[in-house]
Amino acid sequence: MFSPQFIALIALAYVGLLFALAWIGDRLPQDRLSGRTRTVVYSLSLAVYCTSWTFFGAVGSAAADGWLFATIYIGPILVLVLGHDLMHRILKLSREQRLTSIADFIAHRFGKSRPLAVLVTLAAVLGAIPYIALQLKAVTNGVVIITDEPQRLSQSSLALVLAMALGAFSILFGARRLEASEHHRGMVLAVAFESLVKLLAFGAVALWALYALLDGPGGLVRTIAGNADYRELFMPDRLPGGFWVQTLLGAAAILCLPRQFQVTFVENERTDDLNAARWLFPAYLLGFTLLVVPITVAGLQRFAGQSANADMFMLSLPMSADLPLLTLLSFVGGFSAATGMVIVATVALATMVSNDLIAPLLMQLKIHRSRDFGRLLLHTRRVTILVLAALSWLYYLALPSADALASIGLMAFAAVIQFAPALVFGVYWRRASREGVMAGLMLGLGSWLSLIFVPSIVSAWPEWGRSNLNDAVLLGLSLNIAALVSISLWVRRRRPTLPMLLGRRDSLRPVTVGELRRLAMSFIGRERVDLAFANAMDLGPETGFEKIEAKPANAELVGFTERLLAGCIGSASARTVLTAGLRRSGMDADEALALLEQTSSAIQFNRDLLEATLDHISQGVSVVDADLRLVSWNRAYVELLGYPPGMVYLGRPVEELIRFNLEREQRGSRAEIESAIDRRMHHMRRGTSYLYERRHGDGRVIEIRGNPMPRGGYVTTYTDITSFKQNETELKSAYETMEQQVNKRTRELRATMQALEIAKHDAEQANRSKTRFLAAASHDLLQPLNAARLFSANLGQSIDRLPPEEGRLVRRMDHSLGVAEELLSALLDISRLDQGALQPKWTRVSAAKLLDKVERQFSALAERRDLRLRVRACRRHVRADARLLQRVLFNLVNNALRYTRAGGVLVGCRVRGSVLRFEVWDTGPGIVPDEQERIFEEFERLAGDAEEPEFDQGLGLGLSICRRICRMLEAPLELKSRPGAGSLFVVSLRLDDGDGHPAQTAENAPTARSPSSFEGMEVLCLDDDREILDGMQMLLERWGCRVRIAANRSDALDAVGEETGLIIADYHLGGGDDGVSASAELRRAAGREIPVLILTADREDELGDLLEALGYQRLFKPVKPAALRALMRHLVASRPG
Repeated sequence: MFSPQFIALIALAYVGLLFALAWIGDRLPQDRLSGRTRTVVYSLSLAVYCTSWTFFGAVGSAAADGWLFATIYIGPILVLVLGHDLMHRILKLSREQRLTSIADFIAHRFGKSRPLAVLVTLAAVLGAIPYIALQLKAVTNGVVIITDEPQRLSQSSLALVLAMALGAFSILFGARRLEASEHHRGMVLAVAFESLVKLLAFGAVALWALYALLDGPGGLVRTIAGNADYRELFMPDRLPGGFWVQTLLGAAAILCLPRQFQVTFVENERTDDLNAARWLFPAYLLGFTLLVVPITVAGLQRFAGQSANADMFMLSLPMSADLPLLTLLSFVGGFSAATGMVIVATVALATMVSNDLIAPLLMQLKIHRSRDFGRLLLHTRRVTILVLAALSWLYYLALPSADALASIGLMAFAAVIQFAPALVFGVYWRRASREGVMAGLMLGLGSWLSLIFVPSIVSAWPEWGRSNLNDAVLLGLSLNIAALVSISLWVRRRRPTLPMLLGRRDSLRPVTVGELRRLAMSFIGRERVDLAFANAMDLGPETGFEKIEAKPANAELVGFTERLLAGCIGSASARTVLTAGLRRSGMDADEALALLEQTSSAIQFNRDLLEATLDHISQGVSVVDADLRLVSWNRAYVELLGYPPGMVYLGRPVEELIRFNLEREQRGSRAEIESAIDRRMHHMRRGTSYLYERRHGDGRVIEIRGNPMPRGGYVTTYTDITSFKQNETELKSAYETMEQQVNKRTRELRATMQALEIAKHDAEQANRSKTRFLAAASHDLLQPLNAARLFSANLGQSIDRLPPEEGRLVRRMDHSLGVAEELLSALLDISRLDQGALQPKWTRVSAAKLLDKVERQFSALAERRDLRLRVRACRRHVRADARLLQRVLFNLVNNALRYTRAGGVLVGCRVRGSVLRFEVWDTGPGIVPDEQERIFEEFERLAGDAEEPEFDQGLGLGLSICRRICRMLEAPLELKSRPGAGSLFVVSLRLDDGDGHPAQTAENAPTARSPSSFEGMEVLCLDDDREILDGMQMLLERWGCRVRIAANRSDALDAVGEETGLIIADYHLGGGDDGVSASAELRRAAGREIPVLILTADREDELGDLLEALGYQRLFKPVKPAALRALMRHLVASRPG
């Protein structure tokens, strides 16, 4: 029908189209494909399972044995639908360990055994050669049938050309990079396209046969019913012999064929794709199964009585009807099935051969030390593909021409089914041993070689050595499983425990980061190794490897390097390479093996320990990954929630399990169920914790508690709280019986509480009004009091010239004014503290300067009382607010001087650990224990000596203010006292000696000796209150000062002169003016920095900061003459010149 040249041109054009698709697939960014498209492509790539045997041979098998052909479809469908847990476990381990093939997987599971990898690889090659030969035979037969010059074609030559061409295409598709664990996206896309072509061609022929030759589905049924031979083949109640054995072969093939392992697990990029493929690929297989029947029946009917080859009905049927386009489409479909299988199979087998056979041989020859070893290994992989194609051609030559395609395919399936016990037992049975797997494989593969493979190519093989395929499969599989189980149970693997391994590790010379990096570079290349190591070690772009080359590598980095190498040369060879590399760097063989064994054993030990722990707790536990798919669970989880067998498996979306639980319990309408699911999923996606109780239909109550994990994922615990809830119900019942009595009492209490609430509200309102009043009235209240104190001080200066009676009156008046001043100041302070208007300004405070200030402030008072004031400072610093801390110490020292009648007061500091203690000791009367807490309350004071009323009338507010300030400063205030033995007050603050900043006190002023007289010093007083000006003038003149007074800024500018030595100004001058800016202008007018003293009742920190920045001093109203005199002495002493 077609010329050989035309067929060759069509085949080349088709392969060229596949190569173009692969080229596009390799370069197409993944984000250009939607998730659904990637899922469909992955699912179609699994159809590489459908080879020319499926395309051509299934029809021949159906014509000979009826429904027996369906076994190769039913087996995979059962595995995909029911074996999802097994597939997810294999996928998870393959991803984590960068496994490259089924040989790599089995070897890794059983201690990265190199002999085991070699055995599996050899068996896979022997099983694949007949299968590839089957493709050669199918395509060659197809070409011979559809060509119009079959006598000119040599089938053996055609098969050789085809084998070499397919080998070359395989190199182009899948052997361009060394790292086998990387995804061949282009190859997968091409294979997916081939699967579509296969289905389109097969469907076109089947539909044409059904409607053109059999008059539709009804005609098909009538044709089968009307023919006894057809009924024998296709009646549903009759299954041919060997049906279940061959179904088992198909089930094993979908996991164990090297090409299927490649596309299913190595090429998988998302767990979602595998989940979707569980339904898409079975639908694809089911379609093929249904389409086989009309083609078979039409072919049997069309060629009845003829010697037509049933394997070629796909081509001979449309040819008999003279349909060239349909014939050509059918040939392209069969050619597509063959090329897809050969490309993927040879790529997978070449990876296994190069990794597990050739690479170890090259390493024994020490060729791996070459810098080009990676390139050499890639070349060997390419050569291996061509060698496999050649071996398949040789096997094709040895095949009897009459062998059906199905028999050749089943021979390959019979070989790979021997991998199934190692795969399944390796995943589910922890006690399965390397020795047991090795023995089982050797027995199973030995029976396959002697009973199936060798008899197929050696015609002289004795008849007693031949066996029915089904019987040989069952015998080999039985021997395999029996040896695996029995030897695994018998062999005791003498491994050291994890603690022993850890103990041995201490004696090993540590391998360095540089050694591991250089070892990996000899296989993979510098750029990719540096990128991989940088990601593994979380190195920033500025960190060079030269800085960490000599650092010891930890176990995690050793394991990472081994996995990195495993992605190129397989896990068994990676272990060999890493051991050899470590020996070359200085370790002996035992050390290298011990290091690698420790890494693997530590990981396995931790995993086993975690699983054992989870399985022995009563709580159910489930863990999902960042994609919200199940990755771990324990037995209690399945039992508590009552999941049916097979419901819970690795990688299952947790949303499906939540929906199953809610729908099973019929919790509300569909909308309510979806809303509940959305709430749970929302918590997991956002990483927020939640707590939920679920009541089951059997009365059990399960508490569900979910929490996010640090690096993504979510863990949920399930606790049976049924007994707790039963107790809770009983308590509620008892509560309800008491509720009526409680309600009556509640009504009575409610009325009382309402009255109390009203009273409380009124009291709080009154307190707030009082606080606002006191906070706002400071200036107006203290202004007249300030004037009165100044006049009183003036009288006090001349008290010696007054009659005794008048002198006593003056002293009592001055004392009463002082009490009024202290009371008002304390009330204002408490108001500001309670309002939160006073906030600490944290600085580094010098203890020495602070205590020097204390000494200067109270030395005069101590002398007046005939007491000895001793101050012992230290050169340490604390973290505090300088002004607030000074205020606390001033108050404590003032109290000590007030209540001490004889002896003295000691003020000092001492270090205790990281704390500096300010201590105030006195020799006063002491405090009884019952009153030591009470004295810190407002308006509580101790009884003093009635003979000295000038000193004993404290207000009872000072210590209350101190405690408030200490709490604000986070400085504990302690009291220790015994009656008759004096008292000790301690303020403890954190040390702060290390920042190098200058320390601060309440006033950053230098200490100096003060002169005793102000004779002749000119002082300018600025105040808008005439009474205060008069009082101040009288007081200063008595001290020997020449005083100029001014009521406003203008008068002050007129009064300031060259002899002005001090400016004393009120802060609030009236009319919106203030003493701070006025003093600055006076300084400018005088042309020099005149010392400035600001009088104010404002204690705000902002004002203090401003005055400190300007170099001004602040004195609070009402002005105490002693404090004023001391501050003036300080200013005079500090004045330049």
